[in-house]
Amino acid sequence: MKGIGKGHGEIVYFAYGSNMLESRMRERTSSAVALGVGKLEGMRVVMNKKGVDDSGKANLVEDPGSVVYGVLYRIDPSELPSLDSAEGGYERRSVKVVFGDQVVEAQTYISEEITEEPVAWDWY
Repeated sequence: MKGIGKGHGEIVYFAYGSNMLESRMRERTSSAVALGVGKLEGMRVVMNKKGVDDSGKANLVEDPGSVVYGVLYRIDPSELPSLDSAEGGYERRSVKVVFGDQVVEAQTYISEEITEEPVAWDWY
């Protein structure tokens, strides 16, 4: 996959949960271009991030042997503050994601703000 990663003036973002929906990502970062499916090894998706509505939101936790599939996007670095703001309560972190036959460095969001009752709303 030529043109992905450092040195191209763009950021690679690994989306899981609601940000996998391209229309949602384009509302948050107009430069977002879906690259395809990526695989994050050693992590698992849980619904334990405490939302402002007290429901559980998607989050990642370490879990050796587990895999999370998500969507990789290419975004303009100037839009990171907007995405950071939209992802309130999460911390942006670098992760290594398998994409086709290569491993790429991507940004994703993980939260330490967890709820004791990790239940998501039906619409989520």
